[in-house]
Amino acid sequence: TSTTPFADALTKQQSLRFHLTQVPVPNWNRLDANCSFTEFASLGARILAEREMWARPDVLVALDWSALRLVEALYPERSQAVPPMMFLNCRVFHLERTASEEELELYTVSERAMLTRATLSVALTGSDRISLNKLHPAADIRVLNPPLREAIKARTTSDMLQHRPLSQRKFVSFMCRVAREKRAHVFVDAMVALKELLRSLNVVPLMCGAASDTVYADQQRQRLVEHFPAAVVLEFVDAPQLADIFANTVVNVHPALIEAYGLTLIEAASFFTPSVVHHEAIGAVSERLHHDGVITTDMNSTATLVSTLREALRDREQGRLESIAQRAYHRAVEYDESQCAALFHDMITTMCLSQLPPSQRV
Repeated sequence: TSTTPFADALTKQQSLRFHLTQVPVPNWNRLDANCSFTEFASLGARILAEREMWARPDVLVALDWSALRLVEALYPERSQAVPPMMFLNCRVFHLERTASEEELELYTVSERAMLTRATLSVALTGSDRISLNKLHPAADIRVLNPPLREAIKARTTSDMLQHRPLSQRKFVSFMCRVAREKRAHVFVDAMVALKELLRSLNVVPLMCGAASDTVYADQQRQRLVEHFPAAVVLEFVDAPQLADIFANTVVNVHPALIEAYGLTLIEAASFFTPSVVHHEAIGAVSERLHHDGVITTDMNSTATLVSTLREALRDREQGRLESIAQRAYHRAVEYDESQCAALFHDMITTMCLSQLPPSQRV
């Protein structure tokens, strides 16, 4: 049995218990066409079939395209016995820019099938909903933004983490997966180009994130340390460590050209830390922070990024960056796990009620 602050918030109105069933698979690494999603389906269906709690579920909640095979294994024939199903789409995979044609075909077919099967679908952002509706125009799709984690929000009000002026902070940070699609190499390129300025300001780069392609990640980490022996390189951090990093970050750099959401941007903002992002296709910006709550640039051009960062670093004692940080902070902390859980609960309730005859809806 496992409980989390999100689960606790979700169960305030109902007495439910959350049971976790682990499905051992040969390889997961990251969710893509190369992970063990077929083994997850076959073994998962077998394990769930042995549990009494699976006999008559009230609701089926399926995450992402990779759940399709498991849903098909559990319900090989679509019938009245299939419970109402919610498709939670955490990322629109058929728009992945680095995937092969074969992989894109798998994602497109799978996401369309999930939209077809689902009673209700949920997307992270409004733009994701538009993209999914193009696959299935008749699909009922709602939007549910990810919330600021309670463990992080609690740290924003801690006496130990009072708002430090940006002029007193020491890091320029990269806080996401060290991967090609996150364009970690662009961050390193920009840091190298800004080496003299960073030294003069007594600011050092910090790179923190897990790696799926260890060769690529190691290359970028090594490059950074070669140019900045004092650079901080981390892989996994807990909430207190993450809070300490952002509370000491002048600016957070997010070089990805497309981001389903980008929760670290919200987390950075909750510590009055401004982020530099691509000027389009970043979910957390379009949904919550907005363009006046971040520093936008063209991440296709390293030279443009360098120019943007140079201006931001030189302005760290000026009011402009503080104003951006203030706007972002208020937008980040106003939406938390309790609010997200209440919205999620309402969506499930509405979905279930829609399956009842009108006379039985309360």
